[in-house]
Amino acid sequence: MIGCIVLKPSIAIPGAIWPPHAIAFTAYYLLPWRRWPLVLLVTGCSDLVVIPLMTTLARGAPPSLWYTVDVSCSGTLICAGMAILVRLLRRLHPARQPLTSQAPLILLGLALGSLPGALLTSQVHALAAGVPIEGLDISVRVLSSVLSVVTLSPLLLGLLQGFLEPGQPTPRRWEAPSLALTIGGLCLFYWLVSWPFDRFLELMLLAVPLLWFALRFSQSICAFACAGLSIGVALISAHGFGAFPALVLQGNWQNGVLSTQIFLLLACGEALLINRMVLEQYALLADAARKQAMLLAYAHALDTAEESVRKATAVDLHDGVAQIIAGQGMILSTMRRRMSDKSPMIALLDQALEAAREAQTAVRATIQDLSPPEIERASLPEILSWLTQYFAVRYNFSVTVETAGALALTGEQLRLVYRVLRELIYNACKHSQADTAHIRVRPGGDHVEITVSDSGIGYDQSAPVTDGRTRFGLRNLAERIRVAGGRMDVDSVPGGGCRVAVQLPVLAPAAA
Repeated sequence: MIGCIVLKPSIAIPGAIWPPHAIAFTAYYLLPWRRWPLVLLVTGCSDLVVIPLMTTLARGAPPSLWYTVDVSCSGTLICAGMAILVRLLRRLHPARQPLTSQAPLILLGLALGSLPGALLTSQVHALAAGVPIEGLDISVRVLSSVLSVVTLSPLLLGLLQGFLEPGQPTPRRWEAPSLALTIGGLCLFYWLVSWPFDRFLELMLLAVPLLWFALRFSQSICAFACAGLSIGVALISAHGFGAFPALVLQGNWQNGVLSTQIFLLLACGEALLINRMVLEQYALLADAARKQAMLLAYAHALDTAEESVRKATAVDLHDGVAQIIAGQGMILSTMRRRMSDKSPMIALLDQALEAAREAQTAVRATIQDLSPPEIERASLPEILSWLTQYFAVRYNFSVTVETAGALALTGEQLRLVYRVLRELIYNACKHSQADTAHIRVRPGGDHVEITVSDSGIGYDQSAPVTDGRTRFGLRNLAERIRVAGGRMDVDSVPGGGCRVAVQLPVLAPAAA
């Protein structure tokens, strides 16, 4: 406390900030109610020693006992009053962090909690000086206590409990040296330059590095910066710094220090609030990135599992149902050859043979749909050719292809391209009421651009679905493409056909 006397020009007038109040408030705030008498005992014994010593050093004579007791009681009343109201507010809002959020309600609680003690302190000093109590003096003392808690308690709580770092910013290498040069330049400016305008506007220059701390550095660094700024401004306001004159030299300490306190309260309070919000945003972004990575991993695993199920189902159909149908067809063929053409059963056998052939064709088509064997060994042009022939033979739907450049695709990427193209062509074949579609595939650096267009009836994308169709296929395909790191855009108008553009990430283009 003795060292804190340098924060004000005289012991008889209030300082812009009073760090002992922040220390006592932090103790009251952290400790349970049953420990408060211990804090009261420690602060009281300290005051009985420090206050007389401090007054003797400043005035050359020791104070009276009642003056020492009154000053000690007023300080205790200030700190305990602020702690009581803040703890009550935190109990009403347990999910909030009142000291780190700098909420307006908490600031109001700090001001109201310090008011009784500030009144007592002003009365003690007014009686000692033989002057009436001034409202401005009370306001300065209230702001001194509130400012001490706002700027210093987050640092004290962080040192005692650990700083709450919800997210971690990543300052660039040049930021720390640049910030140091900025602070050094401001110090040189205050030392050399005589500010020609309102001197309190000069303090606003300090908001630049403070905002930099809030936006780009951790909570601990921001807390140290706010505490250092508040104490530094209090010092230069009381004693001056180079060309920056002391407020007391102007003969109006209360008015000058009140403006300084308001500046510090706004600057430091907003910096701490902005810093917390920025760190929470970093935490949210990191959590979103982590969840996105998990979703991508899950999607990849599901895609792999789906492909495995497709292959297993295709193998089961080929080795099971397809073989049974083929065997039935052979038996029916044998029976047909051994029967006379005049037998009444011959027509039934012909129908059964035709049904077996149709079933076998359908099973083969299903097997090809589930897992075309060409994908594992084919290139992109071969897949495009196979899709063209497939839709022409099975659906009598013509598909034209336009390609530009060569692409280096992995097996997994080829499977995705095949699924995308097949779904888009099937969607055009089913819904466009056209008999042809056009495919355009071209490389685009680190991605492949696929466009499937038709000249069919199209649809109104903004209109609600009323015909029972949910367009689930397109939405499901768009989500699958998004998970793969791509993008799908649909452009369709009634009577103007439909155009679907897809971008998929791939390897680098193959060398010509």
